[in-house]
Amino acid sequence: MTQATRTMIVMDAGESWFQLRAGALIRSNGDVLIHRPVGDPFWVLPGGRV
Repeated sequence: MTQATRTMIVMDAGESWFQLRAGALIRSNGDVLIHRPVGDPFWVLPGGRV
């Protein structure tokens, strides 16, 4: 079996770019789960590449 090539849906917008990703909104007792990778200034919903 061969390994599938992984590609992402990406839009190049000149000096920046956008990657399409899926996210989940998880709520519990009025709280919302978010996370921020080490060194990243943005908080995001849990998820990953499409």
